[in-house]
Amino acid sequence: MNRVLLVGFCLMVAVAIGAGLWVVGGPGYARMVEQDRQRVSDLGALADQIACKGQSERELPESLADVQPCPGYQDIQQRDPVTKEPYGYTRLDPNSFEVCAELAINPETARRTLPYRNDLILRDGNMVCIKRQLPVAE
Repeated sequence: MNRVLLVGFCLMVAVAIGAGLWVVGGPGYARMVEQDRQRVSDLGALADQIACKGQSERELPESLADVQPCPGYQDIQQRDPVTKEPYGYTRLDPNSFEVCAELAINPETARRTLPYRNDLILRDGNMVCIKRQLPVAE
């Protein structure tokens, strides 16, 4: 009788652990969430850097290769830390641009786990972007 209870208890614990991992996604999912948080953080820093240079030089760079550190800013990450691919940069017009990254998890799901940003735009697939508009000089 004690053996049956022990086996039943062990099975119940195993099912509970399995269900918990299924609900929260497990360590692999947590790793992908952390990588996506880093990507969004990198995009924010990159957008700040580009906007700083764009305001000081009164012109946005043509590509990420043209982005140099702004005074008072640290050197910024221009490549995805996992894939090593450069983040996307598009100069939309003389006063606006966007920087983009591909997330590891679905952005609709990731939105709950990513740092809050009111300028984060969800695109097709797993793409997220931050769009910035420079103030127009008068």
